[in-house]
Amino acid sequence: MKNHRITIKVDQKYRTAIDERAKAADLTISAYVRHCLDQYNQKSYKSPTDSEQSSNEVLRSELEVKNQQIDKLQQALDQEQQLHAASQKTIESKQLQIEDISRNRSILARIREVFIPSSTT
Repeated sequence: MKNHRITIKVDQKYRTAIDERAKAADLTISAYVRHCLDQYNQKSYKSPTDSEQSSNEVLRSELEVKNQQIDKLQQALDQEQQLHAASQKTIESKQLQIEDISRNRSILARIREVFIPSSTT
C-alpha cells in the first residue's frame, strides 16, 4: 500500500495546539492527525458541533429539573406560609378568648364590689 500525502493549511495557533497534543500523546504530528481521523471515522469521536449539542441538551434537561425543584420548593413555601398564617390566627383567637375571660372576671369582681358594700351597710 502506497502512502499518500495530504496537505492542509492552518494558522500558527492551531499548528501549535496540534503539535502540543501530538507531543503529549508521544506521537508525530502525522501519527496524531491519523489517530484523530481514525477516531472520527470509528464514530467514537463526536464532532465539536455534536458535542456542543449534546452538552446543550444535558444543560437544558438539568435546567428543567432545577426549575421543577424550584417550583416544588415554592409550593412548599406557600403551604408553610399558609399554615403559619392559620396558626397565627388561632393564637390570636386564643389570646382574645383569654383576654375576654380576664375581662369577664374583672367585670364580675366590679359587680361584687358594687353590691357587696351596699348589702353590708
